[in-house]
Amino acid sequence: MCEICSKTFKNRSQLRVHFRLHLDSQRVHKCDFCGITFMFKNQMQNHIYVHLGAKEHQCEFCACTFAHPASLRRHVRFHHLNKRPEKKHACHLCPKRFADLLPLQRHVRIHTGERPFACEFCDSRFSRDDKLREHQLRHHDVMPQRCVMCGAGFRLVRELVAHSFEVHKAHLYDLSRRKQRLVTRP
Repeated sequence: MCEICSKTFKNRSQLRVHFRLHLDSQRVHKCDFCGITFMFKNQMQNHIYVHLGAKEHQCEFCACTFAHPASLRRHVRFHHLNKRPEKKHACHLCPKRFADLLPLQRHVRIHTGERPFACEFCDSRFSRDDKLREHQLRHHDVMPQRCVMCGAGFRLVRELVAHSFEVHKAHLYDLSRRKQRLVTRP
């Protein structure tokens, strides 16, 4: 287990590779916008799209534009080359099929009416966790991103990243891994 962020690994080799992410000496690729550093150049290049917000990558088959080249490639593969993933998960209540389990679980809630995600501030309930978060941001001014150094709240991860760099001069969050925020030594 990593002593810094508590992430667990199957073996020591994976832990050693992971631990390097926390060391500033291993982070040689710097974002010119916010100063966050990365171990690998491609991580930094992917991170920059957070700042640009521009959709520069246009599909050659239609008018759709994308901020990230990987999103454009996925779009072309699915919508124009018809290389869609196999839909191996079937709904037991209707003929609809899904490539992944999560969309199937979300879909089944349409049939059952289940709304497992409850708002802690009012009586609203939602069938999807992202809809609950959206509701809380819009109606309750919730600040879901918290700084581990001072406790300041932010709506967006990118605001938290900018804060940690500007105020604490520390790289506390690694946006190259969208779902996982890696805490580094300040």
